[in-house]
Amino acid sequence: MDHICATVEKKGLDWAIEVVRKLWSWHTDVVKENKALKEENKTLWERLDAKAEFERKKAELVSRQEDDNLYKDKNGRYYCHLCLDADSKFVAVLNHDEGSYFCALHNQVFETAERRLRSRNRQQPRQPSYGGPNSWMR
Repeated sequence: MDHICATVEKKGLDWAIEVVRKLWSWHTDVVKENKALKEENKTLWERLDAKAEFERKKAELVSRQEDDNLYKDKNGRYYCHLCLDADSKFVAVLNHDEGSYFCALHNQVFETAERRLRSRNRQQPRQPSYGGPNSWMR
């Protein structure tokens, strides 16, 4: 009878050890997954914070439709609308000429409405006379 009890005890002990091993394995998997999810959550929150910060900064800018859709900040600095809207980057355009700005990233020149108005109102040079059949009449 002792032999049967010892066998039953051993089988019961083996079963209990196997259950504990499985529970421990499950526990470590859950802990690892929890850690990975916490890291992913932290990364997503950082991205969300960065996006919210970008949107906050963009809201401080004034969209100037009349100035080739350039954005202007409170300090008078212009920003490329392509960089802001498509690439989500704050790229200040370079002063190309009086009233025109150059985006080095997109290799594009933007003009302000004032610049276009000045260009239109600039007096065109007179065409030189080239002679012709009636040139003696002048």
